[in-house]
Amino acid sequence: MVHLGGGDFSDILPLAFFFPFFTLIFLSLSPSVIRSWFYDSPLSELGINQVESLYHFLLKGTGLTTREKELIAIMRGYPDTPSSKLLSSSLRRALSTVAICFQERMKRIPTEKILVLPALQEISRNPDTLCITPPFTPVTASWIERDSKACAFQDVFSNRTDMSKHKGNKPINSNGLHRMKEFCRYVFSQPTEAFVVGGHSIWFRSFFKTFLPHDEFKVRGKQYLTDKKKVNAGSSIMQLIGVDIVQVPIPERKGLCAHPKEFVQMLGEVGMSLSLAL
Repeated sequence: MVHLGGGDFSDILPLAFFFPFFTLIFLSLSPSVIRSWFYDSPLSELGINQVESLYHFLLKGTGLTTREKELIAIMRGYPDTPSSKLLSSSLRRALSTVAICFQERMKRIPTEKILVLPALQEISRNPDTLCITPPFTPVTASWIERDSKACAFQDVFSNRTDMSKHKGNKPINSNGLHRMKEFCRYVFSQPTEAFVVGGHSIWFRSFFKTFLPHDEFKVRGKQYLTDKKKVNAGSSIMQLIGVDIVQVPIPERKGLCAHPKEFVQMLGEVGMSLSLAL
């Protein structure tokens, strides 16, 4: 999973300490909503620089363990690696992040497209989490992106992005859990072995907290209660060596996994045909 770079809304938010809120709204909205830094804020110049640093890191891949090299090879779509697909949230800054990070991959694989999945839209009520791109319509590059040398943004948005699943902004009756389950249904229905996902911090954190064991996946540092600092949790991965499969007439999800919030029960809710409890 690839977390996006900084957005314009993140740049103007600290000004709220010095200017009235409605003044900020006025400053943040341009005559055209497509040029807004308030709704669906695009990458800022700082954010573009951050993503470019990640792009160069993925190209060089120095100082990595063997397993980290394997994962980066999958992300870069090398032919001798498991099949993979680029996915992105429908918000502009997430798609721009994927466009910069994996431009070398897309140049090497002319048929590659970034699939925009509405299920990946950020979990928040903040205005910068509201999508302004109309259904099934290519994203419009921001004024910063049009002047940037980091990537041919509009070309990627218009010609290398699949908007066939984009139905507009997240519905009012939707929520983060619904979208995470929708994401699970999609990825488990595909023959692809790996997915490279460009998305958002609250969505990723919520996904890991919901679907991974709480006592094994940690994103908070040892002194988090005092310094509030988070640390990298490392690669979220497991390797399946072997399994015995027994067919039963009625799916059984009782016993140790009886609680409705247990992982196996949640898999049943999203319609998984096979559940493996270790």
